[in-house]
This record gives sequence, C-alpha cells and structure tokens, in this order.
Amino acid sequence: MRPTAWLCKRENKHGWVWSLRWTDPATGKVFRKALGRDLALARRVLVDKRAEIGGARAAVGAARRAPDDPEWAAFVAEYLDLAAARVKPSTLKRHALALRVFGDICTPSRLSSVDYRMVERFAAERLKTTRPATVNSELSSIRAALNAAVKRDALGENPVRRFPMLKVPEKELRVLSPAEARALLDVCLSTRWRAFVYLALSTGLRRSELLNLTWECVDLDAGVLKVSNRDDWTTKSGKNRVAYLDATAASLLRKMRDETRKRIAEEDAEHQLSWLFVTRTGARWENNVTRGFNALVKRAGIRRCTLHDLRRTFCSALANAGVSAAVVKDLAGHADIDTTLRFYTKVSPDAKRAAVLSLPFAPASNAAAAANLGASRPA
Repeated sequence: MRPTAWLCKRENKHGWVWSLRWTDPATGKVFRKALGRDLALARRVLVDKRAEIGGARAAVGAARRAPDDPEWAAFVAEYLDLAAARVKPSTLKRHALALRVFGDICTPSRLSSVDYRMVERFAAERLKTTRPATVNSELSSIRAALNAAVKRDALGENPVRRFPMLKVPEKELRVLSPAEARALLDVCLSTRWRAFVYLALSTGLRRSELLNLTWECVDLDAGVLKVSNRDDWTTKSGKNRVAYLDATAASLLRKMRDETRKRIAEEDAEHQLSWLFVTRTGARWENNVTRGFNALVKRAGIRRCTLHDLRRTFCSALANAGVSAAVVKDLAGHADIDTTLRFYTKVSPDAKRAAVLSLPFAPASNAAAAANLGASRPA
C-alpha cells in the first residue's frame, strides 16, 4: 500500500532537491512540494505532514459515519433481527449468545465504545471458564456483527479483525475400530436402531440428516439416498448430495419399513408413512436419540463415543482404503476440503508405513513388506 506521505529526490535545473509528496485523504489526489537539500528539515516536514493527514483521515471517517451512535443493546437487537432472514436458526442462536456474553462482560454503552482493549478483556475473562475453541467461536460471531456495523458506516473499524484467534490444542479424533463397530451393531436390539447406526457408519450422514430423511429420498432398488434441502430444513453446507447404500443398508431399510408399516397399520390403517425413522406411533423420531445411543455404547462395552464419531469413522475408513480426499469430501458433504483433511481423516499407522515402504526407489524388500501390511489390514 502506498504511504500517505513520502520523500523522494527530484532533479531540477540547479541539480536536485528533496520533494515531499502526499495523498489527500478527501480526494485521493497526489500533491508535491520542494523542500531543498536539507534532509533533517525534510524529515521533520514529513512527520508533520503525516500527522496532519492522520487527523484529516479521522475527520473524513467520522464524516462518513452515520450521524447517530446507537446504544449497544439497540444495535444487537437490530443486527439479530436483520440476520434472522439470512442465517440458520442455530447460527442466529449462537450469535445472540455470544453478543449477550460480550455485553455482560464488557458492558459497552454504545457501539462506538467497542475497541481492541475491550476485545482483549473479553477473551481473557472467557478463557477463565471456557475452552479456547468456544472463545474463538464467540469471537467469530462478534466479528460478524461488527463487520455489519462497519458496512453500515456506523463503526469506523472492527477491532475483532485485528485480534488473533486463540490457539486450540489438537484433540485426538475418536474413530471406531472394525471390532468396535461390530460390537455396537450387535447390541442394537431393534431394527430401527440397527439401521440408524449402520447408515451412520456406511454413509457418514450427520444426525440431523438421518432424522430428516423421508421415504421419498430413498430408492432401495437403485441403492441411493438423496439428502436434499427443504423449505423447513437445510443441510449444514446448504448443498444437496447423494449417499450410496450397500446391500446390508438396503436390506435393513426394507425390513424396517415392513415392520413399521405392519405395526402402524394395526393401530391406524390410514396412516401414511413419511419419515424414515419414526417412533412407535409413526411420528418423526427426534427425542432421546443421544440418550439411547449412549446406552448402546455402554452396553457394547466400548470406549465412549458420540454419534458424530460414526461419521468420522466413515471418512477415516475411506481414507485408509485409499479413496481420494475429493471423493471423501463429496460423500461427506463437506463445504471445504480442509475440513475433510483436518478434522475427519485419521489415517492408520500401518497405512502411513505402507505408503513410505511403497516408494518407487525403495528396495524390493520394502515393497514386499508394504504388500504384507496391506494384506493384513482389517477390512
């Protein structure tokens, strides 16, 4: 970026002189002034000019701002009201919580009172009771709100943009081994739970995607399952995608459909089956899912895991099988391939060792060892 004022040598008929050049902050035009050959004098004039321009730029910025300086509470209420039309309800809830906590800790009276020091204090106070990843999420929400204020010319700059995100220690990803996955499936006493867990493991669908599936999304003959946005629900990335069913998944879904139809027909012959996963009365299944899954994990006797860990297991299994990251990204429905690489792919040590041993310039003994590792890897 070109500086606001600078010195340069300019030749004239008497030889050369120092020339001061500067940009007018109001018009953007460049001006110049000859200062002679005294470098010390030229530097003093340069400092004075830069100070003068700094004051002029502040005046221009103030002139461009809205004439009123809203109170913090009024700004937050207006921002959340306008954001409700363009963000998901879960995102709006996260923004509202972060802005409320920021207001409780820093107590800004007006929007213009929010500065860098206030952001530093907020982060320091939150770190006393909250994990760095949560503080980063809150800072992102606050930054989004203040960005909107800057765009409306209600705030000169966004101090959160200059605040560095906190370092988050890398956590070990929980990925189920083949034995753990089989143990979890073995303790699923109902067809519904067995289908739910198997679909999560074999398609990588998120919990919300599984619970929002309808039978219109499923083609058992073609072995495909469409994850599509609706008026009342959207995927996390906002994009539609197709998941592919293997023979076991298709068989489980057929069995679950037949059992559900038979059970509901006994109570209500005219009931039309819509949702893929339903309760005993035919209503959409949405309550006690996490509690029921935790009970399955305890019954299976495996190390603690969550429903989302089944999705990580799906992605990591594909990576270990040599599937490209681009294909894993599309199957998982990630918006960014960095998410696939950073959070979900956990390549096994054997796969890494086999990759090194299979280098083309390695001895033949290495290639044989790599083949043995590949053959011994669990399916």
